[in-house]
Formats: sequence, structure tokens, C-alpha cells
Amino acid sequence: MAAALVRANETGLDNLVCHLRKAIRKADGNFVTALQGDCGWLNFSEYRKQIGKEWNGEAGEIDFIGFTSWCNFGLYEIDFGWGKPTLITCTASTKSEAVFMNTIVLMDTKMGNGIEAWVFLEEQHMVMLEQKQELLAFGNLERSPLSLKVDYSV
Repeated sequence: MAAALVRANETGLDNLVCHLRKAIRKADGNFVTALQGDCGWLNFSEYRKQIGKEWNGEAGEIDFIGFTSWCNFGLYEIDFGWGKPTLITCTASTKSEAVFMNTIVLMDTKMGNGIEAWVFLEEQHMVMLEQKQELLAFGNLERSPLSLKVDYSV
């Protein structure tokens, strides 16, 4: 887990990427080693506390957005005996969406030639995101296949 605190005056994409890269670099071999063994959970808890202290010291409200990558996990290659999956998703029902709120999950596409971003934001933030031309230059917005209705009565 890597955490980056970006202040309101640093919300440009370049600043966000810079902060995230610095945070990710901290998750090196020494960090992973510290999370292993009998003291691993204690070290992880201390790391989380440190993040909390940094964030709580900030004036004003903090908006949290979590990013996770499920890329290169080979999810589309898994076969439990009835064939490889047609669609991989990170949520199965409306109830579980609360678990993912303010989270972006990156996943390989089925064809393996791109990355899907499953974005779970509050509605007012999603509307703003959908209008960001800077973001739309890198991809396209498609309706979730989960929102499509299939008629099985045929």
C-alpha cells in the first residue's frame, strides 16, 4: 500500500503522478521484508498510523481516492472447470459498491491489449470526471456491461 497526500493547489495530473511515484518507491524490498514474519502486522499497523498522522495534520477536509491494480494477475486465464471467464469485475452487487466507493481498480482487458479502469465515485464526482477532456484524451467511457439488461426469455 502506498499513500500520497496531494494538496488542493497541487491537483494537476502531473503533480498527482509525481506524488504517487514517490509513495510507490517507498514500497521497496526493505518495506516488504518489514511486513513479513512475526512483526509484519505490527509494522503494517505503524505504517498506517503514520499515514493517518500526516493526513490528520492537514487543515480542512480530505478527499480520499484509492487506486489498486489487478493487472497481470492472469484473471482471464482462470478456469474453475466451466471455461475461462467472459467478464471479470470487482463487484457483484449494488451492496458491495460501498466497499469500493472512491476507488479506482485497474484491470487488464480481456483481449490483453489495454487496461480497464473500474471507477467507483459518488455521483457528483463521477459527473465531473466524465467531463474532463484531459482524461478523455487517454481513453473512452463505456457503459458497464453490468448495467445492461439481458432477456433470457427468447
